[in-house]
Amino acid sequence: MELAKNHSIIKGVVAGLDLTSTDLPKVLDDMQQNQLFKGCRHILELEDDKWITREDVFQGLKVLEDRGLTFDLLIRPHLLKYIPDLVRRLPKLKFVVDHIAEPYVKEGKISPWKEEIAAIADFPNVWCKISGLVSEGDLNNWKKEDFQPYVDHTIKCFGIDRCMYGSDWPVCSEAGCKYEDVYTLLNNLLPSLSDEDKEKLFRENGRKFYSLQI
Repeated sequence: MELAKNHSIIKGVVAGLDLTSTDLPKVLDDMQQNQLFKGCRHILELEDDKWITREDVFQGLKVLEDRGLTFDLLIRPHLLKYIPDLVRRLPKLKFVVDHIAEPYVKEGKISPWKEEIAAIADFPNVWCKISGLVSEGDLNNWKKEDFQPYVDHTIKCFGIDRCMYGSDWPVCSEAGCKYEDVYTLLNNLLPSLSDEDKEKLFRENGRKFYSLQI
């Protein structure tokens, strides 16, 4: 938040907050005084697999829903099965799946990720961030073709209006990528998209989802 106050290039902040804290409303009262605060996320793989199904977590997410905030689902494929029941109970909370749920690109494994990401996409309040691709491939020997089936399936399931680009910078540097490399990679994976659709994916959808003033 301090960086956002001091650098105008930052247009929004997604914060890591304790959804189960009894102080959550008070914390959010403070955070929402700054219009750059847009929502929350939690690294779900750091928790027990069924953490996202807990009632105290649901109550925290309900607070976000009531305040018109967003929640980033930072998940891996083995957690996808828990998400449909959750998003069904919170129809007014905008969710976004980060990194297309980090499929097993390096192993070339697409199922059951393929089927489970499609099940989540059935809910109109769930969006998907096409990001983190190079981090899931072979860090030293990835190629564009490795990611094509995952990107194509994501766009097919969510539609262009609920997909958004993410750089995953600076984590992408682990695969030897700069920001411009990641942008170019995704752009090259979208040869059939119109300029209008690319404008949605690379800019407008992110602006709409997070209510960014840009």
